[in-house]
Amino acid sequence: PAPVPATSAPTTAADANRTRTPAASPTLVPTAAPTLVPTIPLPKDLTYHPGDLTVSMEGLLLSTGLSARVVARSGQRVRYGNGQTSRNRFHGAPDFGGTFPRSDGGWTYVSNSEVDSGRGGVGALTFDRNGTLTGYRTVLSRTSMNCGGGVTPWNTWISCEEVNEKGHVWEVHPEGEYARKTSLGGTGGRFESFSYDVRDRDVPRFFVTEDKFNGPLRRYTPQPRDIDWDNPESMLHGRGKTEYLVLEPDPEAFPDVKAARATYGNFTWSSVLRDGRQSALELYPNLEGIDVANNELFVVSKRLSEMTILNLDDMTYRTVSTKRGLFDGGPDQIQRITRNEGLLYFTEEGGEDAGVHARDGQGRFYTVLESPVWKDETTGLAFSPDLMHMYVAWQRNGILFDVTRDDGYPFGGRSINAKFHAMDGDSLE
Repeated sequence: PAPVPATSAPTTAADANRTRTPAASPTLVPTAAPTLVPTIPLPKDLTYHPGDLTVSMEGLLLSTGLSARVVARSGQRVRYGNGQTSRNRFHGAPDFGGTFPRSDGGWTYVSNSEVDSGRGGVGALTFDRNGTLTGYRTVLSRTSMNCGGGVTPWNTWISCEEVNEKGHVWEVHPEGEYARKTSLGGTGGRFESFSYDVRDRDVPRFFVTEDKFNGPLRRYTPQPRDIDWDNPESMLHGRGKTEYLVLEPDPEAFPDVKAARATYGNFTWSSVLRDGRQSALELYPNLEGIDVANNELFVVSKRLSEMTILNLDDMTYRTVSTKRGLFDGGPDQIQRITRNEGLLYFTEEGGEDAGVHARDGQGRFYTVLESPVWKDETTGLAFSPDLMHMYVAWQRNGILFDVTRDDGYPFGGRSINAKFHAMDGDSLE
């Protein structure tokens, strides 16, 4: 495969090896979305060849031009770049993660802990501007089965508890300043992942999936008095309006509802929970990963092995199979998501092909990395704000990796939270 276009000049060897002391108590940088480095002409010294699996290290098989190191292991103290170790041990069952820029030029990577009985939560790893690990702390504790989540537009972390009828959706400051239950989950549920559409800043929308056979996709709209972009602390904690997705298959093209489920139709948002539950039961049970790109919302039903794509502007939807892999034969879709920035990175269900995969603007599929050793679900996929580091975890093994390009260029493109687990037989949960 052709190399991926680079997006900035490489660092020198001296830059790569130099460590810097971060400023005291750095703050988060308030950005509405990750800022990508402007594209420059394709250099001649690229060594990263996605899909060409030739590098074996740390139990991984990586594409040519990549290197990996272990950042943390569950149950062990985290070793920092200066040789010291953390007071707390790295949390168990690391799941979905995200990165947050800091004012000192470094960043924070947060990671959910999908452990039950009140032993879950969220851990946060801090890195300096060179990617050197400088700290680890717990920023949410005494919660259970923290599975998915997402990053808010004002750079806080949403962590969802996947606990039947009792789970909640938490907003967590990645530097540990606060952790608060939001209004997104109502009185409780089995929640999975979070995303948003804030193109209209006067009417922002926030979405949460529920991994249950009749768990509807929820849309939360804050009250006007809670919408303050200079001080967004109340945005998700007021008495906003919660609505539920109702799919309406096209009856003229497909009179049989079951057949229509795999094609297209219209959708509405209902304020009646019962309506949403019935639609989920029939048409989109057991939702997991969700993401929004431009005017499209992507959400995956693990029970049906289908991805539903909602056009948020014209209120139409279409559904495609995920059995062969995400975005098969869909180059136009990928280009709309990435805006021609490069590859679209994603993880898929565990098993023999667990790893990180990607598709390019022509729809071609690449396995970026996998493991012949760690036969487990990959999760926590996220890039550092400068796109120089890719983080990914093998959950049950409890190992978090930092993957970098040997040529010193950043990863071009973006990741999408559209992952899903395999169903265990015919279990409804």
